[in-house]
Amino acid sequence: MIASTIYTITKGNYKYGVIALINSLRFCGIENEIIVGTDKEIIELTGHKNIKQIIIDSDWNPTNLKGKLILDNPANSFIFFDADIIVSSAKFVRIVEKYIEQGKFCTVIDGIVPHNDHRRHLWRTVSPSDIEIPSPWYYNAGFFAGNSTLHFDFLMNWLNMIETTLDPTKFLFENDDFPMADQDIYNCLLQNVATADIVSFSPSDWLGISTQLNPFFQIGNFRPNAFIHCTGEHKPWKIIGLPKQAPNEYDIKWYDFIFNPENTIKANFRLNKVQHQWFKNKIQIRILRKIKNRLNLS
Repeated sequence: MIASTIYTITKGNYKYGVIALINSLRFCGIENEIIVGTDKEIIELTGHKNIKQIIIDSDWNPTNLKGKLILDNPANSFIFFDADIIVSSAKFVRIVEKYIEQGKFCTVIDGIVPHNDHRRHLWRTVSPSDIEIPSPWYYNAGFFAGNSTLHFDFLMNWLNMIETTLDPTKFLFENDDFPMADQDIYNCLLQNVATADIVSFSPSDWLGISTQLNPFFQIGNFRPNAFIHCTGEHKPWKIIGLPKQAPNEYDIKWYDFIFNPENTIKANFRLNKVQHQWFKNKIQIRILRKIKNRLNLS
């Protein structure tokens, strides 16, 4: 089995998500080559084995450049992770690689959009097809994997449709028809692909922080999950003061993959003492949070 190349993309302080992602992969024993698309060199990554940085000079929002990163730096097979993902399972990548060898495109289910939903009719206007919509699944574009030859056209069509349908410099919720931007375009294309050609992973096999309530069977094949995706606006590297809420599953894992001295990549990130205690969910911080919330203090 040929090891896939792993891709991710970042800009600005999202580099701290990338560092945690890479540390989680290495902790799981995944030594595959990693290509990082970035707006500027990430010093912490320089000189590390099997990590290659690609400087991207573009005014596009990085989330719209996922396909371009892979197309411009091709490998026989690819696996893409968003910068705000932490991999939890050592076997997950190897299972994905087996499906890639079978010619499958791998992705994850985020939710349900019914076959006759008005959004699907809109998507057909920009990605026409005569085939019947094969499933009600709405896929999350934070993880996907495939073969660069078999899925070249998909990646190219995704990139071209982003450029012609969206303003690629903008981000989520800045387009009324396609509020999820690149992800909506991703689903425009995938609704025209037969489900037999797709292998999907659904909750509970992956955990999305902002969408933990879901209709899917709650017992997955990964313990506790294949990966955690920090969906939503909250990102732990954006912490200011003492947050009112408790740290979530991603926060706790991210903290460990940033500050554990045994990590492969050492992050140049600073927190004050109280913030360190918040990530560790210390009892005194839980008490302080309750007091602040009761008194409605910021």
